[in-house]
Amino acid sequence: MKILDGKALAAKKYKKLSIRVAALRKRGITPTCAIIIVGDNAPSQVYVRLKQKAAEKIGTEVRIIALSRTVSEEFIREHIQKLNADSTVHGIIAQLPLPKALSLDRCIEELIDKDVDSTHPINMGRLFAGKPLFPPPTAQSVVELIKAAGAKLKGADIVVVGAGFFGKQIAALCLAHEATVVMTHKYTRGLASYTRRADIVISVAGVPGLIKGAMIKKGAVVIDAGISVKDGKVVGDVDFKSVSKKATALTPVPGGVGPMTVACLLENVIARAEQD
Repeated sequence: MKILDGKALAAKKYKKLSIRVAALRKRGITPTCAIIIVGDNAPSQVYVRLKQKAAEKIGTEVRIIALSRTVSEEFIREHIQKLNADSTVHGIIAQLPLPKALSLDRCIEELIDKDVDSTHPINMGRLFAGKPLFPPPTAQSVVELIKAAGAKLKGADIVVVGAGFFGKQIAALCLAHEATVVMTHKYTRGLASYTRRADIVISVAGVPGLIKGAMIKKGAVVIDAGISVKDGKVVGDVDFKSVSKKATALTPVPGGVGPMTVACLLENVIARAEQD
């Protein structure tokens, strides 16, 4: 069983990205991403720290805008308007999840051209049309990890577990690579009957231990894109011990999809800066 080391793959990507950043800095451009984080969601804070640390290593910049969970949608929109007008900012992210009282669509309704996370409805539409402004970082990370496993997406039977925002992005990008995709979620009846038929299982449900070894067919590739905090530790959706006995390749949590997602995000920020 091959463990898909996201940190090692991200390190290879950063070497290439560093060259592009150096070229931009010679032009007086520092690729910069602004991250708006609302509230104190623990997994979100983990990801923001990872993004900031990685950005510093390759010479890009991350500006963190931390807001109270009681902030209004209008206040967030005002921040985005200012960032849109700031020519030194190339990418803007509203770190998910937002507090339940806030509507993502209303908060980011003016975030389009600097949407390096592909969260805006227009950019989601572009993704499903096969013409994304930028590839969604989590989905692109999943695709690159599948390829690193030596698996082909074209014609593969893929089950995505998790029909939320990231699950939809992953499904759309896999479809763009001509895979056959079935979307499920934690409430799907007979979930195992779907996953046991899949060549590739991608879980992004945010439910610790949801995917067990008995739910996986022998030789499948399993990508754990779920993230939760349990007993103070970051964990994924997959029961690593039992699934590792069946899968041919598997991502760990942490250290799998997370590091690659950060690398793919920074790649989008750099691509946006290169357009200036």
